[in-house]
This record gives sequence, C-alpha cells and structure tokens, in this order.
Amino acid sequence: MKKIIVNIFSIALVFLFIGCETDINKVTISGDPTAPVLNSITVEGAFQLENEQNQFDVAWSVADFGYKASINYILEVDVAGNNFSNAATVMSSYDLTSKVTFGKLNSSLTGLGLEIDKQASVELRIKAEVSSNTAAAYSNVISLDITPYPTVFDPIFMIGDALKGWDTGAAVEFPGIFKGVYEGNAMFTNGKHFRFFKAADWGAQTWGPDNFTTLPSELVDEPAHSDDNFRFDGKTGFYKMNANFNTQTITLEYLGETDPNASSYPDNIFLVGSINGWNNNGLFMPAYGNNVHGGFQYLDNSAEFKLLVRRGDWSGAWGAGAAPGQIAENGDNVVASTLPSFDGPGFYEIKANLAKGTVTLTKLVIGVIGDATAGGWDTDVDMTFNTTTKKWEASVTFSGSGEFKFRANDAWDIDFGGALDNIEYKGSNIATPGAGTYKVVLDISAAETYTATVTKE
Repeated sequence: MKKIIVNIFSIALVFLFIGCETDINKVTISGDPTAPVLNSITVEGAFQLENEQNQFDVAWSVADFGYKASINYILEVDVAGNNFSNAATVMSSYDLTSKVTFGKLNSSLTGLGLEIDKQASVELRIKAEVSSNTAAAYSNVISLDITPYPTVFDPIFMIGDALKGWDTGAAVEFPGIFKGVYEGNAMFTNGKHFRFFKAADWGAQTWGPDNFTTLPSELVDEPAHSDDNFRFDGKTGFYKMNANFNTQTITLEYLGETDPNASSYPDNIFLVGSINGWNNNGLFMPAYGNNVHGGFQYLDNSAEFKLLVRRGDWSGAWGAGAAPGQIAENGDNVVASTLPSFDGPGFYEIKANLAKGTVTLTKLVIGVIGDATAGGWDTDVDMTFNTTTKKWEASVTFSGSGEFKFRANDAWDIDFGGALDNIEYKGSNIATPGAGTYKVVLDISAAETYTATVTKE
C-alpha cells in the first residue's frame, strides 16, 4: 500500500512540473506592439565639414512588444517620399536617447546618393526591433531639409620658380582640406615668384596677391611683374602653407631647411611584375618629387605589379592597399585592371605617391613636336607603339633648323627631352638632326635609361 501511495505521489509531481514548465515558457507577443514616438529633431549650426564633430540630440519613447525584451532602436533616414524603401542606418542604441554627429548624418545622406551642396528633403524614423523573428515597430516620421556637404576637395596648384619652375609639369599640388581652404607643405626659394592655378595648365584660372587681404610677411605682391605673382621674401626652406579663400588669408609656418618627411621614403623605386617576368632587378621609376615616382609601361588586362624600394630585394615591397587605387607596404600584387584609372590595354604612365599611398594610371599616346617639324610647337606627329619591341616609332620630316621634344596626349603634362642616349622626363629640347625624313624610335620602357634613335630613311 505504501508503494502505491509513493508512485501516485511521483506521478503527481511529474504532472505538476510539466504544468509549471508550460507556464514558464509561455510568452505572449503582442500582435499590435506599441511603437516608439520620435521627438522632433533640430540640427543647429552650420552643417559643414568643419563642424563634423558637432552633435544633435535624438530621443524617443519606449516600444512595447507585450513582454520584457532588450529592444534595439535604429535611426533610419531616406529621401522624402521614398517610403524608406532605401533607408540608410544613421545609428542604433538600446537606450531612449542618442547623440548623432554631423559627420555621421552626412555620411548617411551621401550614401543615399544625394547631390553634394544641394538642399534635399529627407525623412527620419525610429525602427524598434527585438529579433529577426519578430516584426519591427516603426515610429512617426520626422521631415528635415538639409544640404549634404563635400568631404573630398579638388586641389589647386602652385607654379613658379619659387617652387619648381615655370613649367606646368613642375606644378606643386596644393591639397584642398575644406571648401575654399587649401593646405600643404612645399619648399620655397627666397626672392623667387609663384601664383596659384586651378589646374596645372596655362589656360586655367589663377590667383595671386590681389585675391587676398591678409598675407604673411614672407609673401609680397611683386609690382615689377605684369602678372599677379607672389614674391617669396622668406628664408629658403620648407614651409607649411594654409590658403583660405573664404577669409582671403594665407599663413606660413617654417618647418626647416629640408622636407622633414623626405627621409621616410626612398629616392627611387623599381617596378616589377608580369611586365618583366617578375624579375626583381626591377624597372627604374624616377622620382618626380614630393615622394611621387613615375614609370612607363604597356599594360594588358592581365597585368600585375609591385613596387620595390630596393632593387633585387622583395622586403618592404609596396603592393595593393585596402581599396583599388591604394598601395601599401607588403601588400598583394596590384592588378592593373582593378584600378579606377585603367582604361583597357595600352601604354601607361604609372604614377605612385608613397606619401599618400596611391597609384594612378594615365593612358598615353606619344608624339613628336617642335619648330623642327612642319607642325611647329602646336601640332604633334603621333607615334605608334610597337608591342613587340616595346618602343614608340614614327616617320618624321625635320627641317634644317629648330628643335623638337616628345610629349604625351598632345599636352605638356608629360614630356621628354635631353640627349638621345639619355632621354629625361621634362628634359631639354633636342636639336634637329638636319633636313630630311627620319625614322624616330623612343624607348621609355627600359630598365634603366630612356633612349631615342633618329635614323634617316
């Protein structure tokens, strides 16, 4: 009898436990959750890059899904009238308030494809969610008119003998850091002159002392020049310059007699890759200055390369960076066809900027130009690239007097001159070989020295 009573008691406990377990696991999810209410949003102050760390407050009420849960609140933004079909996430929080920086909102706006510097109407809302298995609850919508600001600015250029000479190919790039504000480092020479150019082109818009109201003592207007040039009267050396076109102010800070960062990068680098059978002897890439180097090679769709800082040594080689067009030490092979500036198989200038960690390509057609040719200094005789010899060739008729040079793409950004057995980037004019028609061959793909031959036909 005792045994029967014990068994009955045990069975009762089992049913009691099952009943309790059922009650514990029972969760009621509201089919009509209470959505959060988003308070009004005010973005105070100038919405621009200089204020990208400024913040505005966002606040909302609690959502209710019918049970206690950890709720993630997400601030979404989309173009007005788009019904949040392409919404971007501005921020997320498990609290009921948050601070959003101008920079974060601007990044979301530009991510929507909104036009820079053009006012747009957008809508914001709070999305409340507890899990991927539960439908989210959405707040009311707040409308906002706002103008996305740029975060990348085109450079301008400085040209003059106070820097690297009165040659557009020697123009010094002056980076834009804000709208109308430029800042960079450069070597200036006492008693010499320069002015600002919108592009490295003689036909571009220029600016000089007349465009500024506040100048440092080192910069003066040069009354002896018909052009609006600055004269640099400071100590020859390396300076940090800031030119603010908005306030019409220029400042200079002396950094020393030489570039303080010059020793950080090699004077010369060497190109290796599929173009030379990965021979680490490398192809010479001369220094342009400011840690920029250039080389010239034919690249096809399968071309890959790296940059060596020491000939014959793979250690510390520069390769592909985090994004196409970027380079970094010890990176993987740079695949030419993935670069934004690649334009199909052809002959290219390969320009590497080690300081900025970038590589850019410029597709080239080389020509012969000069007053020793019928076209003078205005019209090129186009050359043809021989894919077998890797050299440029042309039949050119020269006069008995005058000079000539080689240049790329009917412009003076890239040109070559000097002695025929030692052609140099930005080299001097070459004297005519004499009246007659000649076969002209230019080799700028060689491992070490650029050369040209001029043979009478």
